[in-house]
Amino acid sequence: MAHSLESKTEGCQAMLAPREVFENPCHYWSFLTGPKDDEVEGPHFDRKEAGKLSPDGTLSGSQVNNIVENVTECISAFANSNKEGGLLVLGVASNGSVKGVSHLNEQHRNRITDFDSLLNHQSASLKFYEC
Repeated sequence: MAHSLESKTEGCQAMLAPREVFENPCHYWSFLTGPKDDEVEGPHFDRKEAGKLSPDGTLSGSQVNNIVENVTECISAFANSNKEGGLLVLGVASNGSVKGVSHLNEQHRNRITDFDSLLNHQSASLKFYEC
């Protein structure tokens, strides 16, 4: 049964199931790209911009390390704080603008999303979504 995003969210992102949003991101796109972090982020949802390129078009090793640390902390917090887990969206800035992850090279993407090496006794799923 299809519902509009507005009928599912009505000011309370806590009513959304992380797995449902993960499986159907296009149905929840306006929620995921909302203009304010506090309207999106909470016990089940977070979003992070996946680093910013320097003027020479590169991403520093310290930036990648920072992204890995943020991803690890976020996923671990989701796993430890609730049964439903959570959804971390990479590539969306705090103002809701979509920055994507195409600026990351394959090695960076693999390192950031290698959840098995980042987490112990927890599991996570990954999906790339073209936007």
